[in-house]
Amino acid sequence: MTEKPDQKHNPKADTVTVTFNTEIQLYLAKGDQTGLQIKQAAIAQHAPIELNFQLSVLHGQRYDVVGDEDIVKVHNHMEFTCVAPDDNS
Repeated sequence: MTEKPDQKHNPKADTVTVTFNTEIQLYLAKGDQTGLQIKQAAIAQHAPIELNFQLSVLHGQRYDVVGDEDIVKVHNHMEFTCVAPDDNS
């Protein structure tokens, strides 16, 4: 059985827009992602970060650190920061 064009898988439906370091808009896969996968996706979209940077996600009024193996349920309009390990800001 062939699919109708309107029933085909739409990859854009599986991505969401997030903010990185307060100014960079990135597209991530929706759903469960590891911290490492999020950083890899950001790097692939030319975000000025490296894999050894510390990733954090905004929860309410504070940022929580996300380890490389930690799972984040990614959804639209999330805010992440990612800073060099020696950045004390």
